[in-house]
Amino acid sequence: MPNIIKDLIASFFSKNFYYYIAAAGKGIGLRLIMILTLIMLIVLGIRLYEPINLFVDNAPEFIDKMPAMEFKEGKLKIDKQIPYSFKVDQDLSVLFDTSYKISDLEETKQFMLKNNIFMLINETQAIGLKETGQIEIKDFSDSKPFAISRNDWGNFAKNIVESGKLRIFSFIMLIGFFSLLIFNLSATLISSLAVAIFANLNKIELKFSDRMRIAAAFRIPVYLITFVAAELISNYSFIKIFSWLVWAAYLSFATLACKEQKI
Repeated sequence: MPNIIKDLIASFFSKNFYYYIAAAGKGIGLRLIMILTLIMLIVLGIRLYEPINLFVDNAPEFIDKMPAMEFKEGKLKIDKQIPYSFKVDQDLSVLFDTSYKISDLEETKQFMLKNNIFMLINETQAIGLKETGQIEIKDFSDSKPFAISRNDWGNFAKNIVESGKLRIFSFIMLIGFFSLLIFNLSATLISSLAVAIFANLNKIELKFSDRMRIAAAFRIPVYLITFVAAELISNYSFIKIFSWLVWAAYLSFATLACKEQKI
């Protein structure tokens, strides 16, 4: 544990750390990738713990408001008169309106903000409004036909209550762990390709495993710095640009740390 903490601190500022990672490290940086994955998992768990508890507590009431659905021939139908909406808490609501068409994203966004709608479902799309104010659209027009009856919703609510908070939280964390691990492996590989290009431009010889370890190491401070900035600043566009700038800065810093000696 002390070595892990020492590595975490050194990853923010130490050239010697990155040189050592490249020159004397072994493997492709799985230990560093795992550390970052666990950090991200802890953050995910803290953020989801309360919402999961609230969801389990309110599942029967919430699910009881869900309409019966039938999806066939690329269109969704419900057993309620449209538009049909219900509140999921004091402020936010879900709206089913199979007649709603998106003509302008900004207009849709303003409509959802004005009416405190965080999810709008029409006959082919689920339109979500994120906390950042961004619109996210999931098109399900190509999905296979399905039907969910009122009885199906009732059984679903019963299963949630019987499963309990701890089991549901643990299951979500398990899925989260493997999802984050796959994401970090992929992101580290992509970052290592950027390291290869930057190293080649600066005439630094690095093997594939060296580049992977360097990328795995500098992605830790990049994530933590971006996370803190996102907690302090709510401007999504700024944070996105800021995160790329931090990534580029650490990529160059970590790679150039290996320039003095041939790896």
